[in-house]
Amino acid sequence: MRLNKSRSTILILLLFSFLASDLTAQKKKRRKSREDRNRPEQVKPSFKDNLVYEINFGNPSFFGAGGSSSFNLALKPAVAYQLAKPVAAGVFVKGDYLFARIGTEEFSLLDYGFGTYAKFRLLDFLHLRAEYNYVSYSYDRVSRAVIREGFFEPLLGAGYRQGNGPWYFGGEVLFHLKEDVREYSGQVVELWIQASYKF
Repeated sequence: MRLNKSRSTILILLLFSFLASDLTAQKKKRRKSREDRNRPEQVKPSFKDNLVYEINFGNPSFFGAGGSSSFNLALKPAVAYQLAKPVAAGVFVKGDYLFARIGTEEFSLLDYGFGTYAKFRLLDFLHLRAEYNYVSYSYDRVSRAVIREGFFEPLLGAGYRQGNGPWYFGGEVLFHLKEDVREYSGQVVELWIQASYKF
């Protein structure tokens, strides 16, 4: 009889302990679900949200004297993917148009190309830029011969921006690292005025 009584006591205690643990688990679940409802939902940015855009205007010049004049303007639109807050990498196309009048002769030339680039923001207003591109030049700036020739080349430089976003405005200076290109193009640096969106 004692054995049956102790068995029933043990069974009742076990039953209470199982019920108590089940009740506390349900309370924890309810508490978690309330916390989840109150917590703001974190939305992952889509691929499109990480795209950044820029448009660059380079070599702007207008010159006229002694019966000759020239007009020069380069354009370089670009799109990039923001890999991290201070880093973006992307692609661009570029064209450089030159119109010149020397005496009674007029001519227009177009250099064009494409490439990839990476930007690293050092400070909010200052960044480094590296490019690798192909450019087809329409004439040799040293000999003045109209001979189209193309070059693959790396460029390295820095840029400055100002603005409060999403649009920023500034400029960049890029150095031609390949000597052949410096000689053929007659340029050591490229100067760009830049408008960028989201970076």
